[in-house]
Amino acid sequence: MGLESIDMQLALSRSVEAGKTSQQHQQHGQLMQEYAGVQAEKEREKKRKTVVEKEEAAKASLTGEEGESGQPLHQNGRKKKAEEAHANHPYKGQQIDVRG
Repeated sequence: MGLESIDMQLALSRSVEAGKTSQQHQQHGQLMQEYAGVQAEKEREKKRKTVVEKEEAAKASLTGEEGESGQPLHQNGRKKKAEEAHANHPYKGQQIDVRG
């Protein structure tokens, strides 16, 4: 019940294929971990920049600095809020149906 020469050839070729497949799976896992690390680093950097921008805006509004339009920054914020309040909602209707 030993292996004949043709059986040995098939067994060796399949073991090489299995080795390649396992190596590909291992590399895929490593690539996914590396990609996740890069994405996490980008997210941290984005959050850090957002915090810095918010702190600068808060400092500017406290000191009374003027914005691009020549008005104090806190007045610009009020204008933006007023404009947003009057803007049409993207998916809510404009009319109320009171018919029953």
